[in-house]
This record gives sequence, C-alpha cells and structure tokens, in this order.
Amino acid sequence: MHTARLLAPATLLLAAGLHAEPLPVRTAPLGELLTPQVYSAPATVRPFNRPQLAAEVTGQILHMPVRVGEEVQAAQVLVELDCRVHQQREKTASAAVERARAQLQFAQTQLQRAQNLKRKSSISEELLEQRRTELATANADLKTQLAQKQLAAIDVQRCRITAPFDAVVAQRLGSEGGLANPGTPLLELVQTSQLEVSAELRANEGRSLADAEQPEFSYQGQRYPLSLRALPALIDERTRTREARLVFDDGNPPVGAAGRLHWTSRARLLPAHFIVRRDGQLGIFLARGDKAHFAPLPGAIEGQPTQVDMDPGERLVTEGRQRLNHGDRISPADDGNGA
Repeated sequence: MHTARLLAPATLLLAAGLHAEPLPVRTAPLGELLTPQVYSAPATVRPFNRPQLAAEVTGQILHMPVRVGEEVQAAQVLVELDCRVHQQREKTASAAVERARAQLQFAQTQLQRAQNLKRKSSISEELLEQRRTELATANADLKTQLAQKQLAAIDVQRCRITAPFDAVVAQRLGSEGGLANPGTPLLELVQTSQLEVSAELRANEGRSLADAEQPEFSYQGQRYPLSLRALPALIDERTRTREARLVFDDGNPPVGAAGRLHWTSRARLLPAHFIVRRDGQLGIFLARGDKAHFAPLPGAIEGQPTQVDMDPGERLVTEGRQRLNHGDRISPADDGNGA
C-alpha cells in the first residue's frame, strides 16, 4: 500500500506529459508545401454571332452563289434580287427632286421680284407674305423629295444581300427563282471571327477562374490561350452552374469544337492530407519550438485542399501529426521534401 502511494504522483506526472519523452516529428516550411490548384471543366467554342439573313424588300431571287459549308468574306455578295421595280422608283424619285428644285428656284425668283416691288410700294404686304410662304413650301417639298430619293436608293442597295462579317454558311433557306418578301430568311451564317468559349462551372469554381493565371482551351491535343470576358452572377436553377465566357488570345479552333477549359488558381492551397481534426475542428499542426501548436482552419473542408493565410515561414508538421495534441512536446526534424 505504501509503495502504491509513492508511485501515484509519478504516474500522474507522466500522464500529464511533464516528464514524457518528446514525440519525434518531421517539419517543413509552410510556404514550400502550398501548391496551385488546377481546375478543368467541359467547354465549347461558340460564335459571337449566328444570324439569319432575311430579305428587306420584295423581289425574285435571281442569284444565290453560296452553298452550305462555304466560307464567305465580309461584304461578299450572297444574294441578288430582281431590282427593276426599285430602280424605277429611284428614277421616279430623282425626277421628283429635279422638279422640286425647279419649283424652289421659281419661288426664290418670285419672292425677290415681290421684294423689289414692295420697295416701290407697287404690291401689298399680303402678296409679299404669300411669296414668302410659297418659297417655304417649295423648300419643304424639296427636302421631302430628297428623303424619298434616299429611301428609294436604300431599297436598291437592299436588292443585294452581303455578308456582315467573315463567316461560314450554315443553312441555305432560299432558292434561286423563289420570291423573297421582307423578313423572309434566306441564309444562316456562323461568324468565324470573335469566337468565344463557353463553360459551365460549379459555383465554387467561378472565383478561382476570375483570379486565374492563363486559362487555356484544349482541343485535339492543342491548347489555345484565353482571356475571361464575362462571368455573370447568374446560377442556373436546374444545374446549379454558372456560365463563363472567354475569348481567344491567339488562334481559333473550329466553331462548335467541344474540348476542356483548364486554369490554375493564383491562390496557393495546402494539400488535404496535411489537415487533421481535433475536438471537432479541422486544422494543422505547427512546430513552435519544442511544442506542437494546433492551428484551426475555419474555412477548411475535409478531403479538400484549402487556402492557409499564415506566415509561410511557419514550420508545418508533415510526419507524426496524427498522434499529436495541442501543446505536446515534440522533437522536430527537418523534412526536405514535405512528404
């Protein structure tokens, strides 16, 4: 009984860790263990514009020289309509302009003559005012006829439908010999310049892309550098994703190409296997002198890398952390590779 009473205080001291041997651990600088996070998501090349070109005037389709799949250049003629009716209207409008100019010139002469007679008191003020009104009317009529001529000229120009940009013919919706009416779709084009990459991202990936290093689009073994154009704050209710739009910095794959978007976050993350749980909290063990210090990571998710906002010079326990508790005595050794 007496011996047991003498050993009890020593046993308590050992249990309290006051005289326990320090636990051997290996450590490495925290900054050397932080790694960039690489992301990837399915992506598709989409055209900036995909219009259906429609007739703006009525006319028979005389010539449609392009076929589906052909590449066309900006300003290239794609459709020619029978323009004889519109050309005659333009000639009629031109004649009306000449008549209005003659009437304006006559009204100017009449007013000048009336002003001379008024100075001689040979006509009344009422007649002089009438000449002024006739001049104003002739001037307004000329402006109206000029506007009508411009409208007729626009209709003549609309008899030829041209490509608004470099494109590929996706559909041919009209035929030579057919009648085109205003609003009738004749061709569908797919723009081959100003292409964009569309990618559906999970909610937590958007922030990393916005602050990413050079994103890239991979397709058939090639990589194309990109720049982020838009990341709308809109989440699809069905898929719980948000669409990112990126533009090519150099080179263009084919429209509709399905590949993958790759990007690397600028933020450096700590691999998940260094994170442990103590008392319901996730965190890491740091070696501070000969003591183990448990540093909680409030934003950490189990099994996922996490960002650590600490001094990169802190010594992280890389081996032996699983048996540690906060405040344990340790015997740290340097771990060159952070295994």
